[in-house]
Amino acid sequence: MMNVGIYCPEWMVARHHKAYKVARMLGQLGAYAQLKTEFVASESYTRTFNIHLMLHRLLPALPPLVDYGIRKTEEEIDLIYHYGPPANPVAFFKAVKETPAFVTTGFIRAEQMADLSHSGSTAQQQADEMARSLEKAAVLHFLTKAGMERFLFYRPDFKDKTVTIPLFMPGLEAAEYIRPDRSRVNILFVAHDGKNKGLFNLLDAIDLLGHDYMEIHKVAVTIVAKDKPKPKTDYRLSWYPGLPHNEIIRLMKEASIFVKIPTNESYGTTLVEAMLYGCTIITDDDELRQEIVGNTGIMLDNKSAANIARTLRVLIEDTYWRELLGQSACLRAQQLFLPETVARQYEKSFRVLLQNA
Repeated sequence: MMNVGIYCPEWMVARHHKAYKVARMLGQLGAYAQLKTEFVASESYTRTFNIHLMLHRLLPALPPLVDYGIRKTEEEIDLIYHYGPPANPVAFFKAVKETPAFVTTGFIRAEQMADLSHSGSTAQQQADEMARSLEKAAVLHFLTKAGMERFLFYRPDFKDKTVTIPLFMPGLEAAEYIRPDRSRVNILFVAHDGKNKGLFNLLDAIDLLGHDYMEIHKVAVTIVAKDKPKPKTDYRLSWYPGLPHNEIIRLMKEASIFVKIPTNESYGTTLVEAMLYGCTIITDDDELRQEIVGNTGIMLDNKSAANIARTLRVLIEDTYWRELLGQSACLRAQQLFLPETVARQYEKSFRVLLQNA
C-alpha cells in the first residue's frame, strides 16, 4: 500500500494556523483512500518552525532559521506532502532527498494583479520566482483551476507537473436537502475572526433593513464569532463567541441564508458545510469562492452594506429562488467536496506521481 508522509509540525503555538490545520486533515486520507499516511517531520523542525513563526511576527525580514529533518519511520515513505511553499525550499528539498514531494501552493489571484505594479514586480517575475523555489517538487498542487491556469500562462513548462484538487475536508458527511421552515427566515454567520470575514458589514446591512422589516418578514440572525456584534437597531439576534462543531452544524441545518463576505483570502470551509446543509450562500466573488459556490449562490463584487442589504431583501422576499439556490448548493457540495470524492483525486494524483517518478 502507498505510504504518504505528511510534513508539518507536530504542534503549533498559533492555534488557528491554516497550513497546520490543512496538513493535519490530510493525515486522515487513509480513511477514504487506498493509502497510508504518517507524519514525518522531525521534532527539531516542529520546535524551530514555531520559534521562527513567533520571531517573524516581530522581525519580518528575519531569514527562516528552520531545521528541516525527517524522522525515522517503520515503513519506507513513497512520497511527501507539504501544504504551502516551504519557508526554506532549499533546506526542505535537501531534507527529503530523493523522495518525491507533492506541494500545495497558489498563485496571484485575478484581483491582485493590478496591485503588482505598485510593488515594482510583475506576474511573470512572481511566476519565475515560484518556479525557481519549487522546481524540485514532483507536483505543484493548486486548490483552484484559475490559479493553476494563471501560473501556467507564465510558466507553461510546468504543465506536466501541476494538478488541481479541492481542499480535503474529512468532517463532511452526505446530507439530504431539507427545506427550511417557511414561517421564518434565519440568517447565519460563522467565523472565528468576524472582523476580517465581513461581520460588521453584514450588521450594517441588517441595520439598513431595519427593525420593522425584520419583524414583518420574521427574520432572525445568528452570529458565531469571537467579535461581539453591536447592532444599531433592535431585531432578533443570537450571538455565540464559539460553539462545538456539532452545534454549528445544527444551526446550518436550521438556517435559510448563510453570509460570509471576507475582506481577506479564505478558502471557505464553512461555506462548503453551509452549502451541504442547503443554505443559500451570499459571499464575495473571489476566484476561490467562485470555484466553490459556482452558480449556486450569490457572489458580490460590491461588498458595501447597501449592496448586501439589497441582496438580503431579494432573498428574504423570494422564497422560491432562495430555496432553489439552497437545493442547488447542497447538490454541488455533495458532488464536489465530500471527502470520499476528494480523497480519490488525491490518491489518483499520488499514483500518477509515483509512476512518473
